[in-house]
Amino acid sequence: MESLNTPEIQRSHTVKPQVWKPLIDVVDAVNCDAHDRLATFIHRQSPETGDTDRRKSFMHSYLLPQRNNWLKLKTLVSWSEKAGLVRDYEIHYKDVQRQKLISNEVEAKMREWSFHMPGSSLRSPDVTSSSDVLKEGTYKRFPSIIKECFAPDVLDDDKAKETLEALNGVIQIRMLTQEIIPKRMRNYRILNGKIKFIVDKEFEVMI
Repeated sequence: MESLNTPEIQRSHTVKPQVWKPLIDVVDAVNCDAHDRLATFIHRQSPETGDTDRRKSFMHSYLLPQRNNWLKLKTLVSWSEKAGLVRDYEIHYKDVQRQKLISNEVEAKMREWSFHMPGSSLRSPDVTSSSDVLKEGTYKRFPSIIKECFAPDVLDDDKAKETLEALNGVIQIRMLTQEIIPKRMRNYRILNGKIKFIVDKEFEVMI
């Protein structure tokens, strides 16, 4: 069996780079080709050929092939009007495929490591959470050991005030645009990232 190091085999497996041509060059090429073929057809016609035979020859030798070429060109021009959108879809598709490939490689490595690290397995919450972060950019389960070892930075007063004000705004927008509130619970207050419902002479609740 021949090795892949053979120059002939290497050349056969080499991917040729794509060559892009401006659309105007393609249109000019089709136009020039149509003109040249028409001139050649007229030049080759014999004066003794009858009108009927000449029409048939013109139809089969020139008109039908050129019609197909122009239809292809029309399709190409129509497609080029949305080439930017198609290009964006192509880039997005390649990014998704690359992320999928990386995810599969990570999962395969995790399975391989699980055989050499008895204390770690795919059922381990640490490994599962890591997989969620790598695949989806977030986590679904947060092991308590991470909270203990990697406690978040302490917020200063200004940062805490800014965060609570932003949270108040989020709650306010949600209450106005998304939540359906019973009429008797429309008396509420939003303060320090919490909402307090007040029903007179019945109850008060803070969430």
